[in-house]
Amino acid sequence: MKKQINNKKALIICTVIFVEIILITIAIININNKEKLNGLSVNYKKGPTIEISKFSDSFDIEKEIVVKNKSKSKKTFNIEWKIVNNTLKKQSNFTYQIIGKGEKAKSIGVSQVPVAPAKIIQNITIDPSKKQMYKIKLSYKALNNSEKNSKFSGNIKITSTDKK
Repeated sequence: MKKQINNKKALIICTVIFVEIILITIAIININNKEKLNGLSVNYKKGPTIEISKFSDSFDIEKEIVVKNKSKSKKTFNIEWKIVNNTLKKQSNFTYQIIGKGEKAKSIGVSQVPVAPAKIIQNITIDPSKKQMYKIKLSYKALNNSEKNSKFSGNIKITSTDKK
């Protein structure tokens, strides 16, 4: 009888810990994917972070950012690269482009992924209650195996240029 009570207690404790782990994981995912920024709601679909640990094959990666102006005034923001690490030797094989959709959204053509933090598009305006979507396409074209041990990690981030 005492053994059954101990087993039930252990099961309850394990269940509570499991539920807490799930709730913490969900909270971390939400923190990483959505943020409020001076009247803007920013949703980084698939997160803002890009990490690549193998460059032996060609690949394409897509990310999407949705920006909504939840304020009653026009807002201005930038799209920026926050580079943590880029060890590629031949940068010209690693490119990106941004396709903006929505009123006053901006786009850029194919460009090299930078090796240091950089502003990609500056002074984008968004009117009250409007939404803009940005699709980021990264491409790597493998020409040989010389880059197979290269690594890349960084973030594409929205930064507000408005005073708080």
